[in-house]
Amino acid sequence: MNRDDRYMLYALAAFAGILAFGTVSYSWLEGWSLLDSLYFTLFSVLTIGFGDIVPSPENRLFTAVFLLVCATMSIACVGVVGNWVLSRIQRRSAARRARLSEDRVRRAKRLLSGSDEDSEE
Repeated sequence: MNRDDRYMLYALAAFAGILAFGTVSYSWLEGWSLLDSLYFTLFSVLTIGFGDIVPSPENRLFTAVFLLVCATMSIACVGVVGNWVLSRIQRRSAARRARLSEDRVRRAKRLLSGSDEDSEE
């Protein structure tokens, strides 16, 4: 496993941890169901925020600190996953270019040695 793969796994684990912490915290603080807590956490951390579920005024400080920290972490996680996707695309492209280059070298060697199968037909 290379470095990009490890970073991607760390980022996904961190994001899952954020969602789990927020879900449990809001379920405990607000008395919401786990599904409502997950819904609020997910849409708040991703900065979508529909506003249909709102925490009580007593928990505004927790929400502000939680969202400040977790939205930043989530954006970093999205960046890491995006970097991982781009590195995969670049590796495939480099491998394809290497195969094409090897094919050209083999054809050139055949032409220079005079054993071109295409011209014998």
